Amino acid sequence: MQSALETFEKQSSRDKMIIKFREQRIQKLEEKIEKDAKCKVDGEKGCSECEKLIEEIENLRQERDSWKESSDRNPQAAKLFVEKAELVMQRAQLEAEARVTPESLTA
Repeated sequence: MQSALETFEKQSSRDKMIIKFREQRIQKLEEKIEKDAKCKVDGEKGCSECEKLIEEIENLRQERDSWKESSDRNPQAAKLFVEKAELVMQRAQLEAEARVTPESLTA
């Protein structure tokens, strides 16, 4: 059980890092487009480089959204977290029962 939770947590961390990197890349590309906004004058469509960057941004957004959705809706993760919460509660109950106090020794 513990190894399954550790594996899931590693996977979750990896997914979050990927999402973070995608968001950083999107931000850098948007900044680059804004900096090079000279090519969009008088309603022109823009240079081919800007069009490629916009297409790349859109692809990165779709990929980022896909990663977010898969990490948010992972049924295995939900099951593991519920089991973990139950085990933590059971452990706390057992520890409470196993505590040796002066009152329990005399009883």
